[in-house]
Amino acid sequence: MVWAAGGAASPLGKQLALSTGCAVDRAGRVVVEPELHVAGFPNISVIRDLAAALSYHPDSPPTQVPGVSPAAKQMGRVAARTHCIGLPKHQQAPFSITIPDSAVTITGMRTSFRVEANTWAITP
Repeated sequence: MVWAAGGAASPLGKQLALSTGCAVDRAGRVVVEPELHVAGFPNISVIRDLAAALSYHPDSPPTQVPGVSPAAKQMGRVAARTHCIGLPKHQQAPFSITIPDSAVTITGMRTSFRVEANTWAITP
C-alpha cells in the first residue's frame, strides 16, 4: 500500500511507474484500477494524493476523485480491507466516494463548494 500525502504527487509515482510499467498522469499521479491497485499488481494499492483515481457510482459515469480528506480516508479504508483483511478479488467493489453534504474543493484556480443540495463554483 502506498500513501503519499501533500499538495502534489510525490516523485514516488514516477519511480513506481518505472518499476511496474504503470501509467502516470501529467501531474505524476499513478493511474489506478477501480479497486485502487496498480494495473497488473493487485498487491500494490496507491491512494490519496499519489493516486489518479476515479469514483464509480452505480447510475453515473466515473468521475475524478477530488483531493479532499474524506476521499483520502475512504481510499485508506478500501485499501486496508483489500490488504489487511485479504478481501478476495471477486468481493472487491470499484471505489465510490461519498462526500458529506457540506464540502469545499479547491483545484488549481477553481474553487467549488456545496452546502446540502446546492453547488457553487468560483473561478477567478
